[in-house]
Amino acid sequence: MSGRAEQLAWQRRAWHVIGHLLDLAAEGGPFPAAAWTAEPAGCQVTGRFWQPDPAERKAALTAWAEALGADVAEHPQLTGADLIARTRSEEDSLVRIVLVARIYAEDEDAGDELARAESDAEAWGGRGVSGSYEEWLNDENSGGSGE
Repeated sequence: MSGRAEQLAWQRRAWHVIGHLLDLAAEGGPFPAAAWTAEPAGCQVTGRFWQPDPAERKAALTAWAEALGADVAEHPQLTGADLIARTRSEEDSLVRIVLVARIYAEDEDAGDELARAESDAEAWGGRGVSGSYEEWLNDENSGGSGE
């Protein structure tokens, strides 16, 4: 089997598991929404949680982890923490299932982060966050200063 054919076979297995997970959600009650992905390398399904409220994000990941029998681990990051749960599919034991939710240290201070980003951008050329990519590109091509 060629490398491409083998990779497609792995992805078919991963998509089969995603179908099983969606069936589980439909039959098992109100599971929170997840962004399911069949990863391009190996045989892995990743569920990402993007709920706006960090407590909802954590609860969503925890609900799925409990349903799949996976333990949740917290991995500290510079801007907060990643919650990660790993397990194998009961449907196909060769397929890994990884659940991920990013919890920012200061989700409620998003406005402060934007202000810091604008301040940093001004310090590095005066454009700020509000300038468009086209403005930046034109400025760079014309040798301008950004103002």
